[in-house]
Amino acid sequence: GDFSKVVRSLVEAVRAGKSLAISMGEHPDVFPKIYVNMIRAGEAGGILEGVLRYLTDYMESTLALKEDIKSALIYPVILAGAAGLSLIVLFVFVIPKFAAIFRDNGNALPWITKVVIGFSQFLGEYGWITLLVICAAVIGAFFYIKGAEGRSEWDRLSLRAWLVGDLLRKFETARFSRTLAALLKGGVPLLEALGTVQGVVGNRLLARAISQVQARVREGKGMARPLSESGLFPPLALNMIAVGEETGKLEGMLTEVANYYDQEVKRSTKRLTALLEPALILAMGLIIGIVVISMLLAIFSINDLPF
Repeated sequence: GDFSKVVRSLVEAVRAGKSLAISMGEHPDVFPKIYVNMIRAGEAGGILEGVLRYLTDYMESTLALKEDIKSALIYPVILAGAAGLSLIVLFVFVIPKFAAIFRDNGNALPWITKVVIGFSQFLGEYGWITLLVICAAVIGAFFYIKGAEGRSEWDRLSLRAWLVGDLLRKFETARFSRTLAALLKGGVPLLEALGTVQGVVGNRLLARAISQVQARVREGKGMARPLSESGLFPPLALNMIAVGEETGKLEGMLTEVANYYDQEVKRSTKRLTALLEPALILAMGLIIGIVVISMLLAIFSINDLPF
């Protein structure tokens, strides 16, 4: 396959006298910047075997965290999809049947029934147009977010979002700490490692903060204080990094921060899904309850029965 071709080209390049890092750097779509930088440092320091071991641990930890988040979100996504589909069937196919009965009768209907039937008729007549408008809005938002201004705005809003903002902050803190720890253990100097981490962190706001930290570290100042000044990283992580700098054990402390926030991300994701599931069920039940009551009220009003 394609990857076997890449491996063959690496073998040929190394045989020709190129370093492994330079050879890997020629395939940026396959090998991320962090891998290339760590391999380069490992080759320079004669510790390539150890670096490869660190890289394996880094990849396993990062992948495990992403898989845990995906697994936790599968059920709420399925539940939301099923709820949405059920409501579409209810409003587009079921309610119009009742609407036809009430229309033939000609009696004045309760306001709640009129609202439900009106919404159903709107979906029946303009459903496809509404869907196209929503799709166009989503595609427009996607292209806006891809631009520099839109991406910055999205990153700012996502960090402030209720529930999600805190989860994202923890996830990025774990990724920042694990990547920096892996690079430092791989022999990459702190300044260069911070430069690489900027490319790994997904949120531009956090990447910009790390860039400012890099500038302060270049001036000979510590890392914890400028990180704290950004106001974007959790206080506990900053305290742990400060202790690591003071005791000369920054790599080990960054690993501890990463492990702690990996667990925090898992806990926060579980809490979020635990909140989402009953909220979705409750919203679904509430909408169906309103529909049922509106239909019953109409039936009772037609037959002049007390509700």
